[in-house]
Formats: sequence, C-alpha cells, structure tokens
Amino acid sequence: MKSFIITVQDFFKMHQTVPNTGDFDQNKKSLLIPLYQREYRWSDDKIQSLLNDIKKNSKFLGNIILDECAKNYEIVDGQQRITTLVLVLIELYNYYLGHKRERDNILNHLKANNEWLLKNDSVGDFLVFEKDNIKILINDESDVYNQKADFERAFFTIKKIIEGWKNSTDVQDFKQKLFDCKLLVLINDEHQNTTPVEQLFLDINEKSQKLEVEDVFKGHCFGNFTTSQKELRDKWVELKKQSIAFNSFGYQNLSQYIYLYLLETVNPDIPQNLSENGKHFLDGKTMDETEQIIDGMVSFGKSVVEFSKNIKESDYYFYNLCKDFEKHKKSNDKTILKNLCKDMIAPAGKAVYQKTPLFFLVHCLNINDNLSNCILFEEFRKIITNLYIYMALFVFDGSKKSKKSMDHELYKALIDEGSIKKSITASQDLRKSKVDEFEFPIKFNNKKHYVLYTIMDYYCNNSNSLNFQYLKENEYTREHLIINDSNKIEWVHNDSKIEIDVPNLLAKNNKNLTINNIILDRELNKSLGHKDIITKIEKIKEWFNSPGRTCPRHVKRFIDYIEKMPSYQNLKKLTKTDNEDTIKKSYYSFLNDYFNDNNDLLSLLNNDFKDTFKQ
Repeated sequence: MKSFIITVQDFFKMHQTVPNTGDFDQNKKSLLIPLYQREYRWSDDKIQSLLNDIKKNSKFLGNIILDECAKNYEIVDGQQRITTLVLVLIELYNYYLGHKRERDNILNHLKANNEWLLKNDSVGDFLVFEKDNIKILINDESDVYNQKADFERAFFTIKKIIEGWKNSTDVQDFKQKLFDCKLLVLINDEHQNTTPVEQLFLDINEKSQKLEVEDVFKGHCFGNFTTSQKELRDKWVELKKQSIAFNSFGYQNLSQYIYLYLLETVNPDIPQNLSENGKHFLDGKTMDETEQIIDGMVSFGKSVVEFSKNIKESDYYFYNLCKDFEKHKKSNDKTILKNLCKDMIAPAGKAVYQKTPLFFLVHCLNINDNLSNCILFEEFRKIITNLYIYMALFVFDGSKKSKKSMDHELYKALIDEGSIKKSITASQDLRKSKVDEFEFPIKFNNKKHYVLYTIMDYYCNNSNSLNFQYLKENEYTREHLIINDSNKIEWVHNDSKIEIDVPNLLAKNNKNLTINNIILDRELNKSLGHKDIITKIEKIKEWFNSPGRTCPRHVKRFIDYIEKMPSYQNLKKLTKTDNEDTIKKSYYSFLNDYFNDNNDLLSLLNNDFKDTFKQ
C-alpha cells in the first residue's frame, strides 16, 4: 500500500514526475471510475459549499483511494470529489477564453497524451471541445446509470458560482487556492493480498464518516468475497442498474432498494443501516450466501421492471403469471387489472413501503412455476384488487409512512408456503387493515376521489374485484354539485331565470370540500352547467333512470341526503313562484344548512365506503 499527501495541482499532473513523491506509476496515464462504482450525486449545496470553502482558503480535501490496475488507477473512494474538481477545472478553462497560457496550464491538468485524464465507464467519453470551450456531452446510449442530468446540473451550478464572483482577481485567487488544496492518496498495489480494496475503503471510512447503506453493504460484500472479485463487480453493476430502474417507481436510490428488499425478505425489524447491535447484516456470511442475496436482489428487480414494461403493452394479458389468462385475453377485466397495476407501480410521493407486496407477488410468480401454473385468473384478480385498495388507502393516509405499516404475511404465504389460498387471505387482511382505519378526506382531491369512488361504486364483494374505473380517459369529470366555479347559480323554474350570487367567503371555504363534489359522466356534467340544485338532481335522476344505467353509490348518497334536508324541501316549494327575494333567501338558507358544522354527509360517505366490504 502506497500513501502520500499531494496538492490538487500535482494530483492532476500524475502523468508527470512529481517532485518528492514519485509514487505514481508513470506508465499509467489516467484515472478511471469503473462501472461498479456509484453514480455522480453531489447536490448543488454541496458543490457550492466546497467552492466557497476553497475560495476562503486552501483546505485538505480528504482521502483518495486508488486501485492500481494494468493500464490505469481505478478510483475506489473519491470519485464524487474528483469528478467535481474536473468540472471546476473545465469551467475555469472556459472562463479564461482568450488567455492562451492560462488555458494551456489548466488543460495540462485535464489531459495526458492528448486523452482526458478522468475516464468514467458509466458515462463514456463525456468531455468534448466545441468551438473554443469544453462541453459536457453524455450520449444516452453510454449513460448506464442515467447521470446526464446530474452532470449538466452540477456543471451549470459551478459555472453560475464562478461567473458570479466580482472580478478576474477573485477567480485567479480561487484557482491558486484550489491547486494548493491537499489530498491524502492511498494506492492499493498489493493485489496478492486477499483483502479487497473495497474492504480497505470500508475500514477507513466507516468509523470516520456516515457512509450510505449501499457503500457499507458493498464493502461487506467485497469483504466476504475472497475470490471472483470481477464476477462480483459484474453482479454489483447489475444490481445498480435494477435500483436505477426502480427510480421510476418512487425508490430514491440503491440504499433504499437494498433496505426495502431485506426488510421484506429477511427481517421485518432490520434497522435502516442494516446493522443490529453493532453487527452488520452481512457479517459472517459466506461467499455463497452473499452471492445468493445479491442474485435475489437482481432477480427481484428484473421481474418487476419486466412487469412494468409489460402492463404498458396493449397486447399483454398476464400470460406469464396465470395459467388461464388466455380466456380473458380480450376481456375488459384484463384492461382494468393493467390499469390498477399501473396505478400501484407509479410513484406516490415518498411512500414506497406499500409497493413491496405487489412487487414480491410479481417476482414470486415469475420465479416459481408451481405458483404461476396453478394460480387462476379469478384468484390473481382478487389479490391484485385487494392490493390496489390497500395501497391506495396507504398512500391517502395522512400519517407518517413507515416500515411499521408493512405486512409480511403475503410474502410468507408465497415464499414459505407457496399457497395461493393463503396469499388471497393475506391480501384481504392487508386491505381490511387499511379500510378499518380509513377516514374519508374532508377536502376533495381528483386523484384520491377518483379512486375512492371507484372502490365505493364498483367493488364487487362476491368476486372480490373491481369491474369499472373512474378515469378521465373514460369521459368522467368532477362536478361541483352545490357551488360551481363561477360562484353563480341559475334558478330556472316557472319560466323565470334568476341569477343567485354565492357569497365569496362561503364559496372560498366550501368549494373544494368533499361534500361539494361528485364524479359524473362528462356529457351529463356538461348539461348541468350552473343550474340550481333542484334542476341538477332532476337531470341526474333522469340520466340514471335510462335503460342500462345505474346510479353510482356515492351519487345516490348525495341525492338522498340533500332531498331529506328541510331547507331543500322548502326550496322545492318555490319552483312555482317568481318572487326573486324569497327564492334567494331560501337558497341562501339551503346553502348555509348544507355547509354548516353539523353536516354529517362526510360521515355517511365514510360509512358507505366501509360497508362496501361487508358481506
């Protein structure tokens, strides 16, 4: 193991003979960030903090750990800092447009033998000359971990900071202080040692700084592997690719991916740092056990990613997950189930715990032919429907989302027992746990209420399924039943047409409440316009009295409630009068009664929702 302290200026001139060190091999002309290392992640705040600190004074920038390979030095620790410093040097080069000597000096720190000093396997050749400047250019096909946006954002941040300094003297002073900053470089040149360089990284950093879960996990993985390091690196690259694909499902990073996988499969009480009583989860694991865990994580990811792609295809009908789905190839049931799955997989803020039951259902059916060859369409639909309701209510719950909300019974039924019957029961229990504690939201929300009213109106208890969905694509829209967007109501009775203004405060406080909004067919909704409540109810009843139509449960609840109100009944008596003052006074009385604090319509809706699931 070599180690030495060196200035940033000399570190980036590693291809030259460095006085007083001589520890860089002159035959190695580049620094490489290998594919298995983490992607570039530095935030704007971290970049700004580094540049501002250097501007104040030269500083020690920490440890750099390199692995001496045949043609280059692989960066084991320090890729975030080194990448950021390279981006800073590029911006300095661009800043000194017209200053040939300054530019040549900086370029000598970025290139060696006409090649870029820093190479990155996960983005390919990312630096190019364009006219007189150096530009970040990452091709999509070379961008293995989707880092293009982060590189461009970081470079823009650096550019904005440097251009924001008052004058060229500030920039020149910064450049010199940057070159004077120091690094402690450690080079692994003892490859006959059975301890991998990743374990060295862990030994140096684990106690001195708070490493992320993935860094510690990776260090222990490589520490457990005394042979086949290249094979393990390839597996780690596959794992990273799967975790990045999970970003589209709301997963934040590889650390969260690892944690949630182990939380579901290994120990429901495992802490987030994967260490319990000072012992890391991987401590004492054999190479085979470690490999099995990583392979499981990769296989899990591939199953879910493939499923996510499949449900977006028009001709997919779950043929690889159920043995009799061929019968339902052209049915509407297939379309509804695909839509339910899309909703469940889509990101939902920071809530991701609720996704694991669905993900492991898909994974287990993918890897277990015994399960997929015996589960029937009706059984699969029951599990998906239960999970959809569970996940929707999990997300709509305003309380903090945590692992305590997770339930492991479905996973146990699938993995430990391989029982479809018990899997259905487990999914029903999941759904029931959320229904029992659910409270209808006070304020209307398009996304929430489309789902809630879909469940309330179209859940079939006998088949444990949903046979319809409220979707905007299905021509369903929100109707402001009592107070509309214009805050004006048209009274159209007894050949009279009276315009009633809703007081601004009343409209502001109540327009977006649940009790002011229902979901209706777009055509029906359009016909209601700004009509008074009596006319609206008559039109809604007439619509649903037509052959083949049934009044949805939530709409019927609204109508039943309103029609029993004394103030509404008084209002109906005025449809044959044309006394404007009397009509307005009665209408205001109805509005105040409807929206007063004693209104229990929300409570009735809540009971109706829970009654949906009673036999």
